[in-house]
Amino acid sequence: MSTTMKIAEQGPLNEPRAHLDGVDLPKNFSLPALALVRADAARARVIRRDPQHYEDIPFVFPSGSPASQEQPLPMHLKLALLFNTRLSNLSWFSYMVRVEDVPEDIVDDCIWALAQFILLMEECTEAVRHVIEGNDYKQTKTVTLMNARAKIILHLIGADRAAEAIPYGKAMVDEECPHSENGAGSSQEYTTFHTPFGALTLTRSPAPWLKNPLPFEVYGETLVLTRADDDDAVEMLRRAVRGHQSVIRPVPQLVRTRAFLARALRNIGVDDEAETHEKWLIDWFRENPHLMLDRELRHILLPAGPVLEGLGGDSWLENRTQTSQAEQPLAKSCRTCGAAEPLVTLLSCNNCKAVQYCSKDCQRSHWKRHKLECRKQ
Repeated sequence: MSTTMKIAEQGPLNEPRAHLDGVDLPKNFSLPALALVRADAARARVIRRDPQHYEDIPFVFPSGSPASQEQPLPMHLKLALLFNTRLSNLSWFSYMVRVEDVPEDIVDDCIWALAQFILLMEECTEAVRHVIEGNDYKQTKTVTLMNARAKIILHLIGADRAAEAIPYGKAMVDEECPHSENGAGSSQEYTTFHTPFGALTLTRSPAPWLKNPLPFEVYGETLVLTRADDDDAVEMLRRAVRGHQSVIRPVPQLVRTRAFLARALRNIGVDDEAETHEKWLIDWFRENPHLMLDRELRHILLPAGPVLEGLGGDSWLENRTQTSQAEQPLAKSCRTCGAAEPLVTLLSCNNCKAVQYCSKDCQRSHWKRHKLECRKQ
């Protein structure tokens, strides 16, 4: 899984893009129109002010569905299911859209919708989840919950509500690493079988954080931001760093993880290890002052600490040259599938030059949506 943690700047021509880690979306996939999503968001705000008003509204499962034979749902699940289906544009958009592409005016609504969806996925039975997903939930539950939890965590961190993100981060880590005996320093998972001839220990490699560092990264970051558990924060972020270093990952993710690990290490007094990360970060930022967008950079470096001081303090942030040419490459990605350079070569629309595609197929599939904006140029 490789959810990108950077926050892309939104230009007037940018449209929200869909993305799910671990899922190849069809080339012709499209999100609900923003007008429909905003209409659902307005209704959601009314619902959230007085949810009890909806308790007597019946929810009828499809005819013949196994869910229709079950005992009545608890009220909190019934309401969550009702809202998920009645506000389907908001629910679907919140789950499918890239975090960085959500317009600011509906971020809070997307957080609420994701919380309702996660509740359904965690607590509802197989039969009820089948109504939500429309396929075999056993094959998709893990990926579905991972994406939904990761997105709500990133939204909550961006909204300065990191404390609310902790339960979601812990749930992600618990699913990846259910056996607490797996030590932070281990790069293997161990399973012991007791046989008539004694205990037999087998290894399963690699450890979960080497395959998927994202849960450990986002959970560790929430712990640093809240100071909820400094020791656990260090353990989670050490794992995430090893995971990012073991495979090809976007460099900004490793930068972000090492920055928060350095802060966590300072919090528990492990200054020597923290200095190693801080020196690496200072060198990296000096060589690459424009490879991260300003909003992301400030999230990592503020409040000021050893890294920003090593770069020259607030003046480094304020005085570094900001040009559209410098930041544009990070914001560029295929408007259809989200593929970004250097993994693919992007070509601009011949007419407006404002959007990019990785292939002719992607350009053709997006033309129906893009043509109105393109012709305005």
